[in-house]
Amino acid sequence: MNNITTKIIRLITFLLMFFYVSTGNTKNMTIYDFSFEDIDGNLVNLDKFRGKPIFMVNTASRCGYTPQYANLQNLFINYKDTDLTILAVTSNSFNQEYSSNEDIKKICLVNYDVGFITSSPINVRGSNPHNIFNWLK
Repeated sequence: MNNITTKIIRLITFLLMFFYVSTGNTKNMTIYDFSFEDIDGNLVNLDKFRGKPIFMVNTASRCGYTPQYANLQNLFINYKDTDLTILAVTSNSFNQEYSSNEDIKKICLVNYDVGFITSSPINVRGSNPHNIFNWLK
């Protein structure tokens, strides 16, 4: 192969890889390929839970189901010495969540003494959902 052909092949390969990644193709991904920001602004990489059960729940602080935090906390306490990971994924996609992490933390900590991982608000639907929700669909 000459130098120009090699460059063209490399360019086409790069463009195909770029297109694949940029389209958010999640077909061959697992839950462990995703990450999100927790309520304190730390990155939670789900790969660290590989091979362990993950219980992920969409939550909102101003929802009729907000008392589910109490049951999730009980589940967390009962299984904290096991491999079970509980993730509360907060979202305002249904207009029932505070926009401030601090306000969400007050509800979670003051009212329910939450000890499990809670995310910063992410979109679960609409025009820009978090990639994990595209994958779950």
